[in-house]
Amino acid sequence: MDIIKSSFSRIIKRKDLLLFIILIITGISLFGWFSGKMGLTSFSIKYIPIPHSSAVVFIGLSILFFIKFKFEQSGFVSSSVTLLVSFIAFYCILIFLNFIFNFTWDVENIFIRNPEKFGYVVIGRMSPITSLLFILICAGILSNRKMNYGTIRYFGGSFSFLAGIISSVLLIGYLYRAPLLYGSQIIPVSLPSAICFLLFSITLLRIYELKYWTFNLIKDNKVTRQLLKSFLPIVVLIVILEGFLDTVFSFNDINPPLTAAFILLIVVFVTVFIILRVSAIIGAQLLRAEELLKKSEVQLRQLNADKDRFISILGHDLISPFNMLIGYSGLLLEDLRKLEIEDIENQLIQINNAAQNTFKLLEELLIWARTQSGKIPFCPLDLNFRDICRDTLTTLSQIANTKNITINYLTAENLNVFADADMLKTVMRNLVSNAIKFTNSNGVIEVNAEGRAEDVLVSVSDNGVGIEAENVLKLFDFSYVLSTTGTADEKGTGLGLFICKEFVEKHGGKIWVESAKGKGSEFKFTIPVSNPISSKQLL
Repeated sequence: MDIIKSSFSRIIKRKDLLLFIILIITGISLFGWFSGKMGLTSFSIKYIPIPHSSAVVFIGLSILFFIKFKFEQSGFVSSSVTLLVSFIAFYCILIFLNFIFNFTWDVENIFIRNPEKFGYVVIGRMSPITSLLFILICAGILSNRKMNYGTIRYFGGSFSFLAGIISSVLLIGYLYRAPLLYGSQIIPVSLPSAICFLLFSITLLRIYELKYWTFNLIKDNKVTRQLLKSFLPIVVLIVILEGFLDTVFSFNDINPPLTAAFILLIVVFVTVFIILRVSAIIGAQLLRAEELLKKSEVQLRQLNADKDRFISILGHDLISPFNMLIGYSGLLLEDLRKLEIEDIENQLIQINNAAQNTFKLLEELLIWARTQSGKIPFCPLDLNFRDICRDTLTTLSQIANTKNITINYLTAENLNVFADADMLKTVMRNLVSNAIKFTNSNGVIEVNAEGRAEDVLVSVSDNGVGIEAENVLKLFDFSYVLSTTGTADEKGTGLGLFICKEFVEKHGGKIWVESAKGKGSEFKFTIPVSNPISSKQLL
C-alpha cells in the first residue's frame, strides 16, 4: 500500500502530468474527425467539434513542451524547440490577423477546404479567440527559459495566468449550458479546446511556481495566501460541480424542483466535506505553529539565561586573573630595582600562571560560543580509540607528573570508534584534566573503554575529592556553572563539562557522572562504534 501511495504521489507531483490528458483529448478528437464519429470531437453532438488545426497545435505544443522540459540542458534541443514554438505562434498570429483585417488568403486551407457550418458559425476552423489563447500559451512556453531574465519569466507567468482565466470562463459557459459566443459571427472555442487550454495554463503556472502579477500582490501576506490557497479551490469546485451536475444529471424536463434539490444536496455534502478537511488541515497547521511558538519562546528564555550566565562567567572569572596580572606587574614595575632575582622570578611565575588561566578561560569560552552557533565542523571518521587516548594523555602527562599522579588506561588495541577526532580529543582532555585537578598528590586515574554492540563506553575515574550529592545534577546544567578550585588551587571556568556534553551529544551519545563526596568520581560517556558499512554511507 505504501508503494502504491508513493507512486501515486510521484505521479501527482509531476508538473507535466496534465499534458498527457491533453494528448488523450486531442488524440480522441482527431480520431473522431478521421472516423466520422463527430461525438468524439466535441464530447457532445450539441456542441461544435474541436478544429483539426487546434488539435494538431495542441499535440505539437505538448510534445515540444515535453522535449523542452526533459532536455533543456541541450543547446540544440532548446534552440530547435524555441524555433518550432515560434513558428506555431506565427501561424496563430496569422489566423488572428486574418480575422481582424479580413485577408483574402486562408492559412487553414492546409487542414480543411470545405468546412461545415454550425448554425451561423463555420466549424473546422480555428477561432480568433482560440488563436489568441495559443499565442498566450506560446509566449508562456518561450518565456520559461533559464537564460531569460526574471522580468521575462514574470510576464510569461502572467500570460499563462491570463490564458487560464479566459479558458476557465469559456469552460464555465459549457458547464452551465450557455457556451459563450454561440450564435455570433465569432467562431467560439470548442469544449475540448477550453479544457485543453485550462490544463496547459495550469501546467505552465506550476512550472513558473506561481510567479505572476496577481500572486505577487498577496505573496507577502501569509494569512491571505493561506486562506486563498485553502478556500479558493472550494469556490471553483462548487461552481464546476454545480454546473456539471446541472448539465449531465438534469431532470428539468421531468421535475425541476427535484433536480434543484438533488444538485443542492450533492453540492452541500461535497462542500461540507471539503471545508471540514481544509479546516482540519488549517487547525493542524495552527496547532503546529503554536507549538513551535511556545518552543521558540522557551528557547528564547533559555537563551537569555545562558547569556546572563555567560556574562556572569566573563565578569567573575576574567576579573580575577586580570586583577592578578595588573597587581603583580604593577608591583614588579614599582620595585623592580629593589627586588632580588628570586622575588622577581616568583612574581613572573604568578603573572605567567594568571596569563595561562586567562588564555584557557578565553579558549573555552570561544569553543563554547562556537558550539552554540554551530560553527564547529563535524567530520566523523573511523578512529582507533587507543591512539586518541595515547595522544591525549601524552599532552597531560607533565601536569599529572607535577602532582605525582598515575594514569592507567585499559583499552583494546583494535577498538575503533566513528567520531570527530578533534571533538573526541577535547572531551578526553577535559575529563582527564578535571580528574588531575581534583585528585590529590600520589593519586590514581583510570581510563577504560569497553566496546559494545552499538557503541563504546568510555570512563575516566579518579580517587580524588569527589562531588557533593547536590552538585552532581548541576554539573551539565548551564544554569549552574560551578567553578571549583582544584586540590592544588588550580583554577577552572566550569565550561569544560558543557563542551564535553555538546560534543558527546553531537555524536548521538550521552555523558553522565557517578560520584560521592570524598570517594572520587567516575565520568562516563558513549561514542558510536566503528561500522564500515554505516561509515561509508555517512561519508
